[in-house]
Amino acid sequence: MASSNASKRVVVIGAGVVGLTTAVKIQEKGGYNVTIVAETFAGDPKTIKYTSLWA
Repeated sequence: MASSNASKRVVVIGAGVVGLTTAVKIQEKGGYNVTIVAETFAGDPKTIKYTSLWA
């Protein structure tokens, strides 16, 4: 039987605005170990590649 203080594992697919926001909100809730899976992660926030086409 797992202990009551064990973290639940969550995988978020994508590191766009929605994916990162979802990961942060889940992490803030507490009790979750969040992993983000993405093809690429943003680099320099001053470049156009930092944002998604939809946000």
